Amino acid sequence: MRHLDTYLAHLEHGRNVSAHTLRAYKTDLARFVETLSEEERDDPANLGPAELKSHIASLLDDGLSRTTVARHAA
Repeated sequence: MRHLDTYLAHLEHGRNVSAHTLRAYKTDLARFVETLSEEERDDPANLGPAELKSHIASLLDDGLSRTTVARHAA
């Protein structure tokens, strides 16, 4: 999960996003990471379009609005 932590630190310190934005990114990304295999978590280079499409389908199946799903995918 070091990649996620590094990215969130970049958003907080490098891009100076608001606390609310940072919390939203953290929540959205944590939900996505839960769907990944250990190999994919360890090396994001192993991710491809299929993993994102699967995650988006899962969010829609869970009843999230298209606007919320778009935010998750952004």
